[in-house]
Amino acid sequence: MGLLSSRAGKRRVLGLRALRRALGVGGSLAGAGAIMLAFSLPAGATVTGPANSTLIGSGSSTTYYMMQGIDTLFNDAPGCQQFVPFPSATTPQNLDYSCSQPPTSAANPENPYNDISVQEAPLGSSSGIAQLEDQGSHGPTATSGGASINVADNISYARSSRALKSSDLEGLNFVGYAQDGVSWFHYLTVGGVATPSNQVNDLTKAQLQGIWNGTYTNWDQLCNGGAAPGSTGAVCGNNAPIVVFSAQEGSGTQGTWATYLGYDPSAAGNPVNCYTNAKGKNTCVGPAVVFENEDAQIRTTAFTSPLGGGTSQASFVSKSNPDWGGKKATNANIESDAVFFFSYGRYQHQCAIKKTECGGSPLGKGTTNALPNVNGVTLSEATILEGLWPIDRYLYNVYSNGYNYNLNGSTTYIPPSSAATLNYVSELGFICNPNKGGSANIVDPNTGASYLSELQSTMLNFGFYPLSAGSSSGVVNQTPIDEGSVPHPASAMLGAGTVDGNNGTGGYNGTTPSLYGYSNYQPFDAYTTNTSTGDPMGYCLTYTTDSNPGT
Repeated sequence: MGLLSSRAGKRRVLGLRALRRALGVGGSLAGAGAIMLAFSLPAGATVTGPANSTLIGSGSSTTYYMMQGIDTLFNDAPGCQQFVPFPSATTPQNLDYSCSQPPTSAANPENPYNDISVQEAPLGSSSGIAQLEDQGSHGPTATSGGASINVADNISYARSSRALKSSDLEGLNFVGYAQDGVSWFHYLTVGGVATPSNQVNDLTKAQLQGIWNGTYTNWDQLCNGGAAPGSTGAVCGNNAPIVVFSAQEGSGTQGTWATYLGYDPSAAGNPVNCYTNAKGKNTCVGPAVVFENEDAQIRTTAFTSPLGGGTSQASFVSKSNPDWGGKKATNANIESDAVFFFSYGRYQHQCAIKKTECGGSPLGKGTTNALPNVNGVTLSEATILEGLWPIDRYLYNVYSNGYNYNLNGSTTYIPPSSAATLNYVSELGFICNPNKGGSANIVDPNTGASYLSELQSTMLNFGFYPLSAGSSSGVVNQTPIDEGSVPHPASAMLGAGTVDGNNGTGGYNGTTPSLYGYSNYQPFDAYTTNTSTGDPMGYCLTYTTDSNPGT
């Protein structure tokens, strides 16, 4: 597909929207075409990098699909005109996606230079943040499990479903744009048969801590609301082992759950999934670690596959474990006794709507599950937005604010995020500031709806709750909030002539790898401020790691 095509002497010019779609999905074709053009380009022609930017997000599994939906809104937003109707020697048709006519804030307010955002497959929030931190000179020193590793060098921003940690490097701004909750997960019925935990629907924090640290090993030890087994009116589980699952290290959902519990639920040394064999030997194999927010791996294979701990955990599901009646455990055994944790938004999108599937896998006939209460609080939109749910969280996009560039004379640095990245995920960008400081909603010309309503609908459709002034009342509305202040905000990056760092290729002053730099984007990221605080107004909250000890 090209900008202009000719057949039987007739020339056809693609419509703008179709043209922008062609440009967005045709990057690989353009790359292949460049090889052929190298043999026919006139003297002085240059095969170069694209003038626009392809932004790449990586990290969270929780926000992966939602961000793909938001990408579509952004990618389809009209940008500058790229095609030339009648190419000539004085007005040629460039093939680098550069603008043939400059964008205007009236016609192209959201995506002025036709940038494209895509999402890499999820590795987990902390892994995405580590990738962002390793884009600079940290990269060659990156390790996992003590071994040197490969790090992709193309990450623009990180998706994160966990809050910042003191171990995160300085120079990162976390931009929260939606809310979510996390709860414990269990099966109510398996194959039409009630599970041992079927009647357990409300656990306290102490009980949850006791499950993942091995204090409680049998469902009959757990009663609703922390009641003691055998006490008057107590509703408890039935006699069966608690089969403990956790999510992979690097997961934002796992990090949120770990923060709530006060320890790492995925640690191999946790004394859970224990049994005593016929010879009286007690063995604890530790938690079965599976991928976050899906139930497809809550199976016997979680204990036997290399990704689930290999042979070191296999004895738990073998016939040497008397819990299975002298036989090997079945998948039904494991599901019936399992406990896990899950994102409410992902559960709403994957499990609650289509009850025959959950976490991307079909449920067997007669199999149901639930995200129950914690500390007597019911998990809902209102309890999450009002801050009543005890394990609530913000969902973030994370960008480099430039502070870590050559910090304190160190040679370790994180390159500052590009202007195109800021225009998309920063506190002044498309997701947080779709009205660009105006009092009226900017309308998506492709649909006739406002970008703000489309963004909020996308988040809601994926089970999450966009930030707005209505949150404290348990509702979502279109009134902006004070986004907070950080020492090194996007406004400084877009507007300052000299700031903390300039790496010469991806730094400030418009010297980005693409043709269009900070000074080009600044006019398109106007914003209003809170008259009392001077902070930007929008639909996000901004936090920073700038005071963290590590560089």
